[in-house]
Amino acid sequence: MASIAKKVTNEYKRKQQEVQDLNSQAAKLRDKIRALGKQVQDQDECNNRMKQEVDRIFEQGARYKQSIATMSHEIMTLQYKLTTEKTDVSRLDDEFEVEREMTMHHNNDIDKAKETIKKLVQTRDKLYEDIKILSDERAQLNIEKREAQERRTREELTNTKFITSIGAMNAKIQF
Repeated sequence: MASIAKKVTNEYKRKQQEVQDLNSQAAKLRDKIRALGKQVQDQDECNNRMKQEVDRIFEQGARYKQSIATMSHEIMTLQYKLTTEKTDVSRLDDEFEVEREMTMHHNNDIDKAKETIKKLVQTRDKLYEDIKILSDERAQLNIEKREAQERRTREELTNTKFITSIGAMNAKIQF
């Protein structure tokens, strides 16, 4: 009888340890989810800053495009004057080339900003996937914890009945 009680006690301690281990794992997952949540928040802040920077670049691009349109109109007017008044062609060509290079430079800046945004979005999406996986793992651990607690409760009930029946048998034996 003592060995059965000892086995039951050992099993109860083992189950308690399992529950503690599951609780520990759940706490680690919660910490990991919080850390990933912080990373997502930081990434969102970074994305917002990048969006502001991209908006600023696009505004500059719009101003440059408007300047280019204005300058293109001026160039056409100057070209007309060149044909009619025989003005200095090389000076106008130089001005046009500078404006074209500025436009290419600004277009390159816009393309770089778009690539950066694309990478940031991919990073954010990966973080969201990681959070989803951790959340699923946490849910599974909670299910396992609940099942372990239910098993422990059933075992405690069984142990209680077993101990009660042992006590009843002892009482019968003493009579």
